[in-house]
Amino acid sequence: MTAPSASPDSIRPATTLLRRLWRGTFLLGLRLALQVIVGFWSIPLIQHAIGAEANGAYVFAWGFGFIQFLLELGMSAALQREMTQAWTRRDRDGVNRLIGAGMTFYAAVALVQFAILVGIAGWCVPSRFQGDVRGLIVQLLWLQALSAPFFALLTVVSSVLHGARRYEILPGLEMIVTVLRFLLLVAGLRMGVRFSAIVALQLVVQLAVMLGPSLWVMARELGLSPHFSGASLVDFSALAHVGFYAFLMQLSVAFADKVDTTILGYALPAADVGHGITVYQNVSKPFIQIRQIGWTLSFLVMPAVASLAAAGDRSGLDRVKYDAPRFLVGILLPVVLLSWIFATPFLSAWVGPQYAPYAPWLRLFLVASVPLALSVHAQMAIGLGKIEVVALSPFLGSLINLPLSYYLTTRLGVPGVIWGTVLTTLISNFLVPGVYLFRSLDIRPTVFLRRSLSAPLAGAAGLILAAGVCHALATAAPWRVTAYPRPLGLVFLLTVCSLGYMAGYLAAPTGRGDLTTIFTRLGGNGDRATTTPGTRSG
Repeated sequence: MTAPSASPDSIRPATTLLRRLWRGTFLLGLRLALQVIVGFWSIPLIQHAIGAEANGAYVFAWGFGFIQFLLELGMSAALQREMTQAWTRRDRDGVNRLIGAGMTFYAAVALVQFAILVGIAGWCVPSRFQGDVRGLIVQLLWLQALSAPFFALLTVVSSVLHGARRYEILPGLEMIVTVLRFLLLVAGLRMGVRFSAIVALQLVVQLAVMLGPSLWVMARELGLSPHFSGASLVDFSALAHVGFYAFLMQLSVAFADKVDTTILGYALPAADVGHGITVYQNVSKPFIQIRQIGWTLSFLVMPAVASLAAAGDRSGLDRVKYDAPRFLVGILLPVVLLSWIFATPFLSAWVGPQYAPYAPWLRLFLVASVPLALSVHAQMAIGLGKIEVVALSPFLGSLINLPLSYYLTTRLGVPGVIWGTVLTTLISNFLVPGVYLFRSLDIRPTVFLRRSLSAPLAGAAGLILAAGVCHALATAAPWRVTAYPRPLGLVFLLTVCSLGYMAGYLAAPTGRGDLTTIFTRLGGNGDRATTTPGTRSG
């Protein structure tokens, strides 16, 4: 083991690291925008091509992806954090030992995951699924089992790339994967290819595109390779503390809503199960996408904060604490408001007018997006090792949510599982960790309100005002917005309200500063990426 030492990057100001964080997050945002468009486009294509019953079976089977969350025990977050710190210290031996530890652990996880999924496929598919839909579920479970080892390898490789601050590699590859998967879906459905075969081909393409270039960068540019040697009990112990609490956080996510489709599959009456899961998919998709935006855009905060903390850069940490939440809330808030206000026309234009009556369920689900305002601070806490309360509170809430959602589903149907998620999430994911984060990170409420929230709240006021004006014109003017074809009219309303949000956001001083920052970052050349631990770059 080489003695830890400060790297040139670690003693420099936060500017270099934050620029890399900006570039990586910007690419993540582009990738996420593409995934949102493709995701919303794919759902009606699949539903109309295979029918509501088969679609319900597809969503039910794919919902077992939560098993990976349960088995990996939070090791991905711990591995990424330790890898980042080892890289910052120029500890190449430590990096190699962490690779060995990660490969050993995830090989075991993949083996157990394979056995569980094959067992479910053979003996635990609910009897209410029969015929072709039952066969589809079995085939999809086998596909997940066979691909598990490759996704395990990808997890280790991604931790190395993020530790080396190569934040731009994976988002770029994921954008390519998103386009290719969608093209395969469209072509396969038009050619009448069996749906399970389309999904299998999508998985093969995804793994090939993600793993091939990532392994090439890891080997040729970083001088590292996947291996199982070198790890000791000490290395696993270093991962255990953060990994345990990160596991509790992942477990809370799985219990909070990733098992919702599983609950519906077992709790709904046989006559309603396929249609019910399809309705749930439609009303939950906006919330899931919004949550994914929040998680993705704050994803790189944890390794960046770990690097800043290792370098002792308090100024950089302060900038992350107040400025990053403003960008995150500024992006999420208009999406939530637009989804809430235009829930009915959105569902009608997206998946068909038969689903428009379920708009209140969509609005109810959106309430659970409130805790996303704390996403950046939660990632900061993980990066600083202050993870206990952030992990325990959501975990305890999810333990309550699981039986509560099942009970409410047996009484209320699909709305029951939504109520269970919303009620527990607001308390365990927002109120309790919010108090802890403000205290442990020393967040000053007045500074947070002025520096982090003033611009998004001003934008929200502008959006609501624009929506009110549109509503008044649609009901009182000689020409009516609602007279346009539904998709065109909805696009017009969303555009006007978005412009109202931008006007309000830029009316705040911090909002105008963000606009200047964006143009500066887009026009700058940035820094070169680090190539090996301790190599000066930028």
